[in-house]
Amino acid sequence: MAFIGDPFRPLAPYILATALALARMLSMMLVFPVFDRLGVTGMIRNSVAIMLSIPFIPMIVAHLGSEKLSLGLTAALLMKEVIVGLVVGVVLAVPLYAAEMAGDIVDLQRGSSSASISDPLGTIDANITGTLLALVVIALYFASGCFDLTLRAIYDSYGIWPVRRLLPLFSPEAGGLLLSLLDSIVATGLMLVGPIVVCLLLVDLLFALIARAAPSLQPFYLSMTVKNLVFSLVLVLYGVFLIGYMKNGLVVFLDAKPQLEAIAPH
Repeated sequence: MAFIGDPFRPLAPYILATALALARMLSMMLVFPVFDRLGVTGMIRNSVAIMLSIPFIPMIVAHLGSEKLSLGLTAALLMKEVIVGLVVGVVLAVPLYAAEMAGDIVDLQRGSSSASISDPLGTIDANITGTLLALVVIALYFASGCFDLTLRAIYDSYGIWPVRRLLPLFSPEAGGLLLSLLDSIVATGLMLVGPIVVCLLLVDLLFALIARAAPSLQPFYLSMTVKNLVFSLVLVLYGVFLIGYMKNGLVVFLDAKPQLEAIAPH
């Protein structure tokens, strides 16, 4: 049995390094909406994760060295890699979540929040405008070359949170910084659709004045139709500026490394 096992012993460090690399990459992809929105799930997502993780494997093998890790330490390192991947994915996903939230706000304001479509997985329902804006951001993401910046952020994360370090040394401000990402999502989403929401509010005020002046007309039966017409018109006119604002929101990919260093400094 020892003779049979010897040929596979040199592969053990590479198998462990592959598992550690996949743990960080897959957990990042789970919270990064780019892959789910495009239907890159299941076996396809795992294949993409393996392909993207191949450059990290020799680096992880060299970092781990020849030291043999116990089963408990290996499990702890895998769990740490999952947590680090989730943090990296949340930091990178801010503009995508903001666009989706902006669409949800508009759908709620125009009274169409009950209308929904199924995502590529068919497991959850998503609002129409939120899905549209998310897909626009994803298109800008690939057209602007941000995918390369995403890979660079993952590379940088290995310098900030090395594989061999069991616990990421989070800074005292890490909790506040992670919560500030939620503020960024809300602020960016409101900035994206602020003019559209204002126009819809003006329509509501107009119908309120009409109902006040002539209660017998009951104009609120037409309010949803009029708001949807105004939304369609304003979205076409505002679309040029909206795409520019979305593209500016992708600057978070340029600032990913400073944000990660602020959350867990060297």
